[in-house]
Amino acid sequence: MLILRRIVQTACAVFFIVVVWTTRYPLDHFLNPAVLFKIDPLVMIMTSIAERIILPGIVFAVMTLAATFVLGRVFCGWVCPLGAVSDFWVFLTDRLRLLLRLPVKDFLMPRGRFIKYAGLGLCALLAVGGIQFVWLFDPLTIFVRSVSFGVIPPANALFESISAKLIPATNYYPPVEVAYHWLKEAMFDPRRLLFPHAPVISTIFVVILAAAVMVRRFWCRYLCPLGGMLALVAAHSLLKRVSPPCAVSCGMCKDDCRMGAIADDNSYNASECIVCLDCVKKCSGDTSSFSFDRHKIVQSAPLPSAHGISRAQFFAWSGVSLGLLASSCAKPFLRNRVRAVIRPPAALPEAEFVQRCVRCGNCMKVCITNGLQPVVLESGSEGIWTPKMDPSIGYCEYKCTLCGRVCPTGAIPPLTVEQKVRTHMGVANIARDRCIPWATGRQCLVCEEHCPIPQKAIQIREMMHLGQKVLLPFVDADACVGCTLCQHVCPVLPRKAIEVSPV
Repeated sequence: MLILRRIVQTACAVFFIVVVWTTRYPLDHFLNPAVLFKIDPLVMIMTSIAERIILPGIVFAVMTLAATFVLGRVFCGWVCPLGAVSDFWVFLTDRLRLLLRLPVKDFLMPRGRFIKYAGLGLCALLAVGGIQFVWLFDPLTIFVRSVSFGVIPPANALFESISAKLIPATNYYPPVEVAYHWLKEAMFDPRRLLFPHAPVISTIFVVILAAAVMVRRFWCRYLCPLGGMLALVAAHSLLKRVSPPCAVSCGMCKDDCRMGAIADDNSYNASECIVCLDCVKKCSGDTSSFSFDRHKIVQSAPLPSAHGISRAQFFAWSGVSLGLLASSCAKPFLRNRVRAVIRPPAALPEAEFVQRCVRCGNCMKVCITNGLQPVVLESGSEGIWTPKMDPSIGYCEYKCTLCGRVCPTGAIPPLTVEQKVRTHMGVANIARDRCIPWATGRQCLVCEEHCPIPQKAIQIREMMHLGQKVLLPFVDADACVGCTLCQHVCPVLPRKAIEVSPV
């Protein structure tokens, strides 16, 4: 069974990576990254509560909870890609420590497990108040976001750099060129993806791996709110560890437990066990096993929170909770907030959009022109890492509908091509003091030539201007959809002479 667990865990991690890695235009395969989040009960349930809706596909999240009730936290030990990467990282660092003859330590924080339950409670409290905040701490979101922003772009750049040197070095040997084109088509994105804020976004992922070096599965033990949600269900799971008094008392199962779920008396905390089966393999007395037979199961260790929390912890969490609840009461006043950035096509109204968006990065990863970029503070603190159209990097392809197809929560609704070409994201405005024809009388038709709308949202009119006949651009606001292509190609620098304002 341990071998089966390792195979399943590896296969799930590879599957997640393949789905995220291959998500790009034309998205003609069945592996849609939006499906990955359907099995995540933290994202689906908390977002549904915050938005007062039932998200499509939430039944898969309920199935994850049902599987947890039957089998325990198998999602954490067998499926979660962040847990798998953490385990692999610890495996490598432990081998390096042994090679360097350094001690392998696992510092425990008995009361630290309370943090993930408190985090889960705060996420739930905010959701009840109408604020969705799970996007920052959900493990699947962290993993997908980190791979999309922090792994794939550098991998693409490294592949292109090596290929640019290898192909000429082999005198353009045909098999090498064939391999290059095959890899570029199958694995590496031909686009030059650019995400300026990728280092900041990937910081959480790096910190999680760094913490795992000191404490195995530090994130899963102490901080993960999804783990806290599953732990509450797993405490009553049907599959339990059979843990009678140990005759050998070697303590190997306790020392090797990656979650620190086994106590000195060989009892265990069912809510913390991720069914990794290491204890079964390591047990020298053959006393560790898992069973559905309630007669064989010894009483498990209680939840750490059953020991209570200190008075200081109680007042601290109460103060934070009341503060967050009070802040959530301000949400109704933000309903009519004006959009400060250009959102993806058909995005929900601003207040709803920032609550529904889980910042997974799918839309930004799949954007053909790389124009969708993460927001920093341009739309307020509640809009951090939501997508915006950045004309300095790209634009919205006129007939592209990929962003809506990969959004897991419907923050960007899926559109047909016919709907997309009629969807307004913004409207272009010409700054006549910077526009070349208007400011200098010299010829420039770049914006009109590139406008993708058949009837042209940018009209050229020949008029007398500055004492001569000049072809001057005008914007048809009714026809303009705000794709930002005109702003992207405008030759005027540093500030463009045509700018698109959000609807």
